[in-house]
This record gives sequence, structure tokens and C-alpha cells, in this order.
Amino acid sequence: MLEFAGSDASRPLKIGHVEMYYGNGIICGHGSGRPSYKDIVAYCKSRYASFASGGWRMGLVCVRRYIQDDVAPVPEPIKLSGWNQEPNGWRFYLGNTGEPIRDAWYLDSDGKWYWFNAAGIMVSSTWYEYNGGWYYLGADGAMVKGLQASGGKWYYLDQDGKMATEPMTLTPYQDGALWYP
Repeated sequence: MLEFAGSDASRPLKIGHVEMYYGNGIICGHGSGRPSYKDIVAYCKSRYASFASGGWRMGLVCVRRYIQDDVAPVPEPIKLSGWNQEPNGWRFYLGNTGEPIRDAWYLDSDGKWYWFNAAGIMVSSTWYEYNGGWYYLGADGAMVKGLQASGGKWYYLDQDGKMATEPMTLTPYQDGALWYP
């Protein structure tokens, strides 16, 4: 179990977020009630770069190890692990279970988020509604951030990949590039 600092200074050690180690460098959390799987290195780096309103880093506080000692070891069959291209599309298999990620987000070691449908297939080149927000998944399956053209219109996707729904002003730089203040 990995314990991360949150934004509430009154909690012991400021712990406000917990992830479970899933095996093979993958951790699992429950973002908004659904599981999300992440590359442990990429996630720890992203948390370390985040600051709470009080000014402290929201990085890893501690790691606690829990050992189940009442089960006899059973030899396990070889299981698929990591990315695997299949006839229906790409899947990401969790190394310790051999099961693909289903109905969940996955943060890969490349620092990008991917969504997997109920069949465990990576979703790509489409809009996806999640927890009341709209996200665009690019041709490579990664969540798109910034400006995105779709259906002859432009959309702005914030730093979390969520589509902006309020009017916004884009300011042009001298070179013509657009910037969202």
C-alpha cells in the first residue's frame, strides 16, 4: 500500500490518497469509484510534482507492506503481462492476474492516460464521457490535452484531459500560436 500526501494538513502525516501495489510495476486506485491502474514510476513522479494549497508536495509519504500468511503457495500458470495487440485491438494485462484492464483508466510509463472498455480493449479516436466530463482519446488511444479539432470544430481539453464547457478566450502569440491564459 502506497500512501500519498493530500491537501488536508489535519490528517496523520497529511495522508490523503492511497494506492495498492498490483504487481509488475502497476498500482491500482479507485478514482471516483472505478478502479484506475497506473505505472508506479509515472504516477509517483506526477504526484511529486503536485503541490497542495498549503505548499507541501503531494508525493509519496510511506509504503506499508501487508503479507497474507494463511494461504499455502500454489504454483501459478504463466499469465500475459503488459501491452498486447490482439485482433480486436490493444489490451493491457495486469501481470499478477493475467487479466486485462476493464472499464478503467490506466496511466502508462509514458505519462499518458488510456481508457479500456468493458471488454478490456483500449478505446481510441473518439470522445468518451466519464463522470460528467468529456475526454478525447486520440488515434494512439492516449487522452488528448490542449486544442483538438473534431467534426470541423475546435475543442479545448484542460491539463486533466477534460473538455472545457465554459466560454474561453484564446490569445495569439506573435508567431500566431494560440494560448489559453
